[in-house]
Amino acid sequence: MKRLALFLFALCPPLFADEASDILTQSGVKGGIVVHVGCGDASTTQKLRANEAYQVQGLTQEADKVPAIRDAIYKAGVSGAVAVSEWNGKHLPYIENYVNLLVVEDAAVSKEEIDRVLTPLGVAMVKKNGAWEKITKAWPKDMDEWTHYAYDSKGN
Repeated sequence: MKRLALFLFALCPPLFADEASDILTQSGVKGGIVVHVGCGDASTTQKLRANEAYQVQGLTQEADKVPAIRDAIYKAGVSGAVAVSEWNGKHLPYIENYVNLLVVEDAAVSKEEIDRVLTPLGVAMVKKNGAWEKITKAWPKDMDEWTHYAYDSKGN
């Protein structure tokens, strides 16, 4: 039984992400809008842009550090694809259903606010007690899945 438990643990490791690549792998998100709340010096924020499929924004409550963080992003050559802004600590500055991956580190974001900004099937990786918790927003029951620009092949 212990061997089976060790085998299953190897296949399904717990969510303990130490690097951006781990967060991206564990989230399963393959691109889109990524927001890093509590971005610190933005070194992890920059790494969350694994390729051109990602647009990354870091949010910090430390307004005095924003210019230095922006300068570091500029010097790293990722300015524009990666940005940092000041955050008021309450409401995330995004419209509803906009963010594909929300990484919450060193900050408190309410479950309601997470649900508001995440796209359907969007993922939030929330750091709690040193471990990462994965939250996936469900597809709304009242939302249809369109296969074509004008709903279906009939165009109506």
